[in-house]
Amino acid sequence: MRQQREDGIIFCILDAPYGFTPDRFREDSYLWQLDGYVLISLIESKAKGNFRDLVQQIQADGFGVKVPSPSNEMRRIVTKNGYRQIEECGAEVWVLETPKETTMTTAEKIAAQKKHCDEKEYPHFAPGSRRCYDCGRQIYDRISDESAAGSLITGCPFCNHSYCE
Repeated sequence: MRQQREDGIIFCILDAPYGFTPDRFREDSYLWQLDGYVLISLIESKAKGNFRDLVQQIQADGFGVKVPSPSNEMRRIVTKNGYRQIEECGAEVWVLETPKETTMTTAEKIAAQKKHCDEKEYPHFAPGSRRCYDCGRQIYDRISDESAAGSLITGCPFCNHSYCE
């Protein structure tokens, strides 16, 4: 459920939301909240795992994440973690949507994907082990009920590894 916060800048201060605090990020870093997303640009983490924790807390509050014009290192991170690339106002932006609430269990999602493939006579590309062949993550953790039941799963939602090449 989305928290009530006004759109605008989020400074890196002691009581900042999402754990965006000076002990974890450079003090001159900032975030920008706008239209259901938190934009992350020019931040510098002080330790490994802080960015992941930041994104998880943003998403737990019901917001998506956008990373405009990422550095090469940030592009590697967002690609590995399932962000999708779009273009906004002529700029490269990487987006991670807010996860939709799910009511299906992993077993139900697997059964729904199998049923969808069987009904449409599609090949079943999703790994039988439930884990991505490349990154090892449990793919159904990031696949919505609607996608499991109505779309062909052809790749990992985390690392974007293709299962059909």
